[in-house]
Amino acid sequence: MNGTKPGASLVDLIKPHMFRFGWSWSTAAYSRAKSLGADVQLVLSDLIGYSSVPDPMKWQNLCTTWATNAKNNGWVLQWDIWNEPNGAYFWRGTQEQFFETWRLCFLRIRAVDPNAVIVGPSIDGFDAGYLQSFLSYARANNVLPNILSWHEFGGAGPIEGNVQYMRSYMASNGFNISRISINEVIHPGEYTNPGATARTIASLERARVDSAAHACWGDTGGSNCNNNSLDGILTFDNTQPRSAWWAYRGYANITGRIVRLSPGGTVDGVAGQDSGLQTASVVLGKEGTSGDVLVNFTRISSAAYLNNAGQVRVVAKRIPDSGSSSLSGPTTVVDADYAVSNDSVSVTLPDFGYSDAYIIKLSRGRVARQRLRPEGRENEKI
Repeated sequence: MNGTKPGASLVDLIKPHMFRFGWSWSTAAYSRAKSLGADVQLVLSDLIGYSSVPDPMKWQNLCTTWATNAKNNGWVLQWDIWNEPNGAYFWRGTQEQFFETWRLCFLRIRAVDPNAVIVGPSIDGFDAGYLQSFLSYARANNVLPNILSWHEFGGAGPIEGNVQYMRSYMASNGFNISRISINEVIHPGEYTNPGATARTIASLERARVDSAAHACWGDTGGSNCNNNSLDGILTFDNTQPRSAWWAYRGYANITGRIVRLSPGGTVDGVAGQDSGLQTASVVLGKEGTSGDVLVNFTRISSAAYLNNAGQVRVVAKRIPDSGSSSLSGPTTVVDADYAVSNDSVSVTLPDFGYSDAYIIKLSRGRVARQRLRPEGRENEKI
């Protein structure tokens, strides 16, 4: 994203919570992100490059310069010191050399701003051993991050368990870090996939992470990291939404409070209810096989405003997986009143494709008016 692209409706409607800039940094992009209320992570390693282990003095000067610029300009940033230091593409040295590179930059940032929020180590994939070694080094050298971060490319399933494992490890070993950012998610085979997007959001929501960011990859016209396509959820020319964008919009439209959703074997998602709007909203994603899916909405009495004379209106829209092509919008496949039985409503979602998503909205049931016979004489002959 830059200061003007993509268009406002394509950004604003998905209500982004965090942007991660590096190569794509600009003051216009920063200002736009902050106007949306989003946090901004700045990947400093992108600004020096990955051809070799950085020269220590040049690296420290870069960290000081950026921290000073941020302070002088009033930029509120989360400092992501290095991207994927456990992978050969982004780090040419040893683990010990990276730890020292981390320390040098950390100290320079904190020298300028003692309250700076620092994120790391942003490793490629979940590696408990690496994270534990990093934390031990950082504590010994007084350079612990405010936010622990790593990337998740193994599907939605492991995310919640990995986050819980690290939280338990840190609590048991005296690391006072409460915030976790999964600042790249979704692997290259699924970045346009609405089902994978919805399932990943569900895992992140249950894990209660501080933030997450959709990863960028190679696309139909080249890399989607710097083409203003929101990391590939828009078409390569950044003008039209792909189906993954609609899954994010479905999540953004969940207002009020999040409520518990019990995932099925191949379906997962996020649900919420809003007493002010008198609605409930859900986004669901699927994997595995295609077919009809039965969804049970229980404890309707906890959202009594939905129940009108024993009826709840359900509107369900399918988001088909359009791949790299654009998708003009979801298709409405259910719009009907359903009877409340045993404090529950059951709805069948037809033709739920193995990589599709659904967005569902519940609202107050519509009770049909009885047809009244007009006043007057019956069977009058003229």
